[in-house]
Amino acid sequence: MRDAHGIGLAPALRISRVDLNTVLKSGGRGASVGTPGRHALSAMVTAQIALTVVLLIGAGLMIKTLIRIQAEPLGFVAQNLTVAKIVLPVEIASQTDRRNSLFDRLLEKVASMPGAQSAGITSAWPLLGGPHTSCVISGIDGEDRLVPDGAIPCSGPIVTPDYFSTLSIPLLRGRTFSPQDRERSEQVVIIDELIARSAFPSRDPIGRRIRTSTNSPWRTIIGVVGTIRSTSIIHSLAWRDDPQLFIPHSQSQENRFGPVGNSIWVYIRVTRQPAISEFRQLVSSVDKHVAVAELRPMQEVVANFTRQPLLRTSLLGVFAVLALLLAALGIYGVVSQSVAQRTHEIGIRMALGARPRDVLVIVVRQGMTLTFIGVAGGLMGSFALARLFSNLLYGVSATDPATFVMIPVLLAGVALVAAVIPARRAMRVNPMAALRDE
Repeated sequence: MRDAHGIGLAPALRISRVDLNTVLKSGGRGASVGTPGRHALSAMVTAQIALTVVLLIGAGLMIKTLIRIQAEPLGFVAQNLTVAKIVLPVEIASQTDRRNSLFDRLLEKVASMPGAQSAGITSAWPLLGGPHTSCVISGIDGEDRLVPDGAIPCSGPIVTPDYFSTLSIPLLRGRTFSPQDRERSEQVVIIDELIARSAFPSRDPIGRRIRTSTNSPWRTIIGVVGTIRSTSIIHSLAWRDDPQLFIPHSQSQENRFGPVGNSIWVYIRVTRQPAISEFRQLVSSVDKHVAVAELRPMQEVVANFTRQPLLRTSLLGVFAVLALLLAALGIYGVVSQSVAQRTHEIGIRMALGARPRDVLVIVVRQGMTLTFIGVAGGLMGSFALARLFSNLLYGVSATDPATFVMIPVLLAGVALVAAVIPARRAMRVNPMAALRDE
């Protein structure tokens, strides 16, 4: 008899040391995943949330970059503007008289096209500036005098008189070129606002003289125009301020074509887009040796410069949205599994007087805890990757406060919805049914 009492005492002592809360949480129908499995699943969901934060913040920064690039004023009006690339034979490009004669005849023909309002020619690539030189600023007397910070790097394309009006580039001071600015008249030049501010910060530049090298002629500044934004031929992500001075085509003795080939660009302000076959026929009527390489609306040219950041933003946005959906599904799955495993516990709590709202808070808290841990890890990861982001951004900081606040709020809202759906199911648990099933 004494042995029987000893046999029953051992399991009784063992049961007395069991944590009732642990039993309630681990018990229940359908509890097929043990504690290590639940922890691994929670860790995976947390890591997924952290990765989602990084992707969403990256997408948010890229979207802001794209908006800034597209909203940046370019200094000219691209709407209803067409640009044509024309390749000149070497013998025409190298001879000033033949080149100027071609320009005059070509502009006369272009102006007679149906729908054409004005036209201008330049040697500079659209949105890429032109060949770079060093500008040396001097006084009226012609004595060389560098600006305080040294020579100003700038581009110096040749243009025809109607170039500025065709592109709607604002004239800030002075005048633009006229047909009277010929080879044997006073050598003149027009500078943009950047050069005016750098070289003449407190003086009127009109009437001052400038030259691009020690071998080039002195040119009198007759006008100041607005700055035209440009971008790098290698890094076409962002616009930059490229100081420019403009030389009339009739006074250009230097070969300023390039940077590759003897190309010029004809800008046409039109009411309708001309067909390339029509334009090629027109150019051929001027000189059959001159080739038209392309003819495109200027808005399309501008859009091409934003295509690369647009592609990056789209890809990153797709990955971020997919990650957000997967994170929401992960939170939903973890909370749903927890509800299924804790049905018995929820039934006991509700039988002891817990209100449905209390059950909602208990269940949602689990999902939001995983979310907050994941968001914290994602924010730390995003700050760590800020330097990598900075090379891809324009006009926005890699640690933009608005983005770093909005993304966690967005993710928390999605996680809350994902956690509330199974939590509402837990609120409808019948205490008696749950206890009876167990």
